Amino acid sequence: MTNTARWGGTWFLGACFWGMSATIAPMVAQAPPVGWREVTGRGVAVQLPPSFEGGDLEGTMPEVLQRLRLLGQDFEPTVQAIAANRELFVLYAFDRQRGKTGALTNLNIGAAKSPANLPLATIVDLNLKQLPKPFRVVSRQWQGQTAVLKLEAQLEPFQISQLQYFIQRNNMVYVLTYTTERSEFAAREPVFRQSAATFRAIAAGPN
Repeated sequence: MTNTARWGGTWFLGACFWGMSATIAPMVAQAPPVGWREVTGRGVAVQLPPSFEGGDLEGTMPEVLQRLRLLGQDFEPTVQAIAANRELFVLYAFDRQRGKTGALTNLNIGAAKSPANLPLATIVDLNLKQLPKPFRVVSRQWQGQTAVLKLEAQLEPFQISQLQYFIQRNNMVYVLTYTTERSEFAAREPVFRQSAATFRAIAAGPN
């Protein structure tokens, strides 16, 4: 798969609606809250609350999908979709605790080699231009060299919100996408931000 194809919206659900763009304080690594645990994927690791389960879909996929199936039969389409596209993600995790709507709060991380001399802002723009129509970008911020986007969509029967991070490390770009029901987003956003601040790239990443 070419670099152009891999940047062509692999990790995104959304539509190209330009929200406000702003610069805020750079994201710095932080110690996780007490009780959180590290979830490890293929070449990445991130801290999450103890109610989250997940891992590397290539290595631990059967266990991850089996735990997801335990949430109920309604999640079988999700399981099938993840299984069919597991190579797109280096980490997938979900929260066993669901809100009143039953929507699944989750995190997926995608990764790809960054084309030579292509700025991160250009990579973000290439992805945004190919986002599917149900989504819109509510805001875009820069924390140092990290892009942070908020997205929203109506996906019946749910209204969902996402917090998305583009993080460039050496010759790799990692995209962290936190998704939840819109009614839960305000409460969960601080947790997502704390989690993203613990992200780290480790030795063996994707080829």
